[in-house]
Amino acid sequence: MSNSSKPDDSAFAFLTVLEDPAACMLGGLLVVNRRGRPVEFHCTAPIAFSRAEEILFGPTLRPHFYCERIGAALLAKLTTDVALVVVNQLDCWPVAELTAKPVVLVDPSRVETSSPSGESSSGSAACLDQLDPVQRPEAERLLGELSRYVDLSEPFERITEAIREAGLLGSGEAEPSTDEEQHAEAA
Repeated sequence: MSNSSKPDDSAFAFLTVLEDPAACMLGGLLVVNRRGRPVEFHCTAPIAFSRAEEILFGPTLRPHFYCERIGAALLAKLTTDVALVVVNQLDCWPVAELTAKPVVLVDPSRVETSSPSGESSSGSAACLDQLDPVQRPEAERLLGELSRYVDLSEPFERITEAIREAGLLGSGEAEPSTDEEQHAEAA
């Protein structure tokens, strides 16, 4: 029996940022095994940006906070060696520049995926467009293994609920911001 036929024991990191109505951001990182069971969880304290930062960073404020302030801090806390980092926000995607691990963006708008055998299944799809061509085949293999057991958007829901349960959100309901909301705010 070859090594390639043994069960994969890879771990996957899911990284997201929540925005509190009080202009705070906080991030969560959930590491799961290939069957979606939790291995490790971290979250940040709420971080507020100043008006000066808002002015100076302009349209790069969210990517800066999401990646360099929140994403980098959470990835640095990892004690588990992860095979892949999965994000659900376009502004988190540049975290790929801060890690050697492949980073993929989940596209929750695609609710039907097809496997290499042509079978369709419901769930979120991952965008691999920005992956290094060398990393892409392994990332596709890992995502295929993970998506057999886990809807790729579901761990992000667990992160949101865990942060809510910890009482880290302000009085309003914080949700991961969507690209549409961010573009509407910018308009």
